[in-house]
Amino acid sequence: MNMKIPREIKDGVTILYGTYGEVRICDCLHPTLGLSSLPDNQKYICCTDPPYNDGYDGSQFRDTTKSDYNTKTDHHNDVKFYNDKIENYETWCRTWFTELKRISEIIMFTCGQHNITMWDQIEPYNEMFIHYKNNTRSSTNLCRYNDFDPILFYYYKKIKGFTYKMNVFAHYVESGFLREEDWRHSSPKPKQLYVELLEPLKPTHILDIFAGSGTSIECAEMMGVKYICYEIDPYYIPDLEKRIVRGQQQYAEYQHQHRLNSMKKTKLTDFWKR
Repeated sequence: MNMKIPREIKDGVTILYGTYGEVRICDCLHPTLGLSSLPDNQKYICCTDPPYNDGYDGSQFRDTTKSDYNTKTDHHNDVKFYNDKIENYETWCRTWFTELKRISEIIMFTCGQHNITMWDQIEPYNEMFIHYKNNTRSSTNLCRYNDFDPILFYYYKKIKGFTYKMNVFAHYVESGFLREEDWRHSSPKPKQLYVELLEPLKPTHILDIFAGSGTSIECAEMMGVKYICYEIDPYYIPDLEKRIVRGQQQYAEYQHQHRLNSMKKTKLTDFWKR
């Protein structure tokens, strides 16, 4: 895949540009380009996957990708990579969550099973959905959420006509050795999960402050929705570029299928499974 993604450096931060939005390679709490730089009361629907604070180290998979990237000298060995174990975790969560409330209509995120009580104390969630992972049955040190992830929802504006027909979303995942593509990220979220979450909301703006491999970016480009995403680890830039290109390539067919299904008054079923 030929990836020529426009980019620039601003305030020392690399910014990648897609057709409908941008990806800022920095902390979402960056002093000049972070969430504080976004105006109040925006129409963002935030769909993200924050760290669970369990000490998980995805770098163990960095030398196991099939990509030829790991034969090059661009491993950013001089960069302090993102660490899932975060000091003062609850305070940190409260900080970015407060910023999200200021600018978002809806906030949804996976939280890790062991953090549900903490989040309910930060602010009681409106709804909780389950992402069930069809192909994760192994016993690991992360088995407490190996089979499923809880997804917390916070609504700050009612969306007319919005409803989910299920509270459990089930998909096959590509985590660790289950990855079938050349992802640098060790645990990319399934695209079909994000489409099923976002499509009923009919978003005009998508926000993802922990982009990871960039699943939300691919969905936004494919759906033709404006977005701003953050990813702190530059190691994942090839994944993010790949997601931008894939979304752009799928845009025309997605829009065509969407129009056809709208005329038939049926929802999309198979397109995003490709």
